[in-house]
Amino acid sequence: MPPVFRPDIGETVDRETQLAPFAGPQMDFLRSSAKVVITGGSVGGGKTGSLLLDVLKYHHLPSWRGIIFRRQSVDLMAGGGVFDTARDMYGKVFGSSLGIVRGNMPLIRFPSGAELSFRHLQSDGVCENYRSAQLPWIGFEEFTEFTEYQFTYMTTRNRSPHGYPERIRATTNPDSESWLAKFLAWWINPKTGYAIPSRSGKWRYYLRDRATDALKWYGSTAEAVKANPDNPDFPGLEVSPTSVSFIPSNIRDNPILYQAGSSYVSGLSNLTEVERERLLKGNWLIVAEKGEFRRDWFAGKGIDSRTLDRSKLKKLVRAWDLASTPKEPTNNPDWTVGALDAIDDQDRTIISNIIRGRWDSGDVEGQIAAAAKMDRQMYGDRVETIIEQEPGSSGKGWVEAIIRKLNGFAVSAVPCRENKVARSKPLATQAKAGNVYFEIAGWNDDFFGELYRYPFGSHDDQVDAVSHGHQWLTDNSQAGFSADDYKRLYGV
Repeated sequence: MPPVFRPDIGETVDRETQLAPFAGPQMDFLRSSAKVVITGGSVGGGKTGSLLLDVLKYHHLPSWRGIIFRRQSVDLMAGGGVFDTARDMYGKVFGSSLGIVRGNMPLIRFPSGAELSFRHLQSDGVCENYRSAQLPWIGFEEFTEFTEYQFTYMTTRNRSPHGYPERIRATTNPDSESWLAKFLAWWINPKTGYAIPSRSGKWRYYLRDRATDALKWYGSTAEAVKANPDNPDFPGLEVSPTSVSFIPSNIRDNPILYQAGSSYVSGLSNLTEVERERLLKGNWLIVAEKGEFRRDWFAGKGIDSRTLDRSKLKKLVRAWDLASTPKEPTNNPDWTVGALDAIDDQDRTIISNIIRGRWDSGDVEGQIAAAAKMDRQMYGDRVETIIEQEPGSSGKGWVEAIIRKLNGFAVSAVPCRENKVARSKPLATQAKAGNVYFEIAGWNDDFFGELYRYPFGSHDDQVDAVSHGHQWLTDNSQAGFSADDYKRLYGV
């Protein structure tokens, strides 16, 4: 008789081999029936083992098909990687009856005929290879390395023509810059960055909002249905939210690694402060590099918009950092950002508003004009608009077109006279001294997420715009183009 995995006791047993999960997070992971279950948050907690043990719940189903993704193809077959670990683990249970296929399309075939494939998703475009796939079980190893698009697309392939449970399982380490940090925000303490113990294994449900394209989260299926009584895509059918659970784990949950004299533990003890927080303690807020700005500089600096006395703002500027590449399914372009900075009667810097979007060049012009009208309605003619001018005739022509569209407003084209990191330092100096405040609003999360990674994050557009506005307000020499600027930039 072939070995059978029993999730109720967490064991797969044959005459010679007992294969059982660790008590705690690993067992919780195997017992969860949420559609999407993510485990990890620290190294050494047995994440890969959890993924592979979960597969054993289905090994006896002849037509079952599962797949484990790594982002890079080279990681699939690396020594000691997920394929090697799977081969060794399953080999102890099934012996020579286990089918193993290596090469470009590695595969493990169980005696029943059930199959587990190992593939990569090196780019978003690779998802198209699975357009017709029906996969009841999908695993992601090192989830933060994948894009949100890849996850979203593959959820549409998570289906079974045989009625098998449809499951997505993933392992991860913390990455504050990853889309996953926001996805798991409910399970993470927003002040410390650590997982909230009481929420481990709890379920949440999401639907995508048609108006904003963002995910909306709910505490139950009933709550989601009540909030969305009409299904815009399938009239007459009830909405079906996706269930998600996060189960944090760390090296203390792995009795094999967590013991006296362990070289693995010793190696973790020698990590740098930032990497200890991230990989050992599971901190989802710590950045991979120490950047220009610190989180504690802005603690308690938020100002409620209802109590902000706007008449005391002495100088105001809306600074624009331009980008012209629209968002596509397979790219991650820069953002066009307009930041409204102010200096108040106490000489404090106030970051009042940030607008950003991934628009094409025509839409950019319209957005800048709309922002200028909005600022005039709130502040009269006290707000000046400045637009960073890129060198070259095409950049000059675009800015001139924008200025024509802003006829009747105070607007200046401004060259970047130094590198942008250097330009951010005066703002960082004032923030460190406690002189930078911000208006509490919906743009805060995205801005500070970028700010604390600056300049090591994948995007810096918001910080560039805010720094440019601060420089303009505090340095009168930045007031527009001079004749020498034109000669230097355009050779005229």
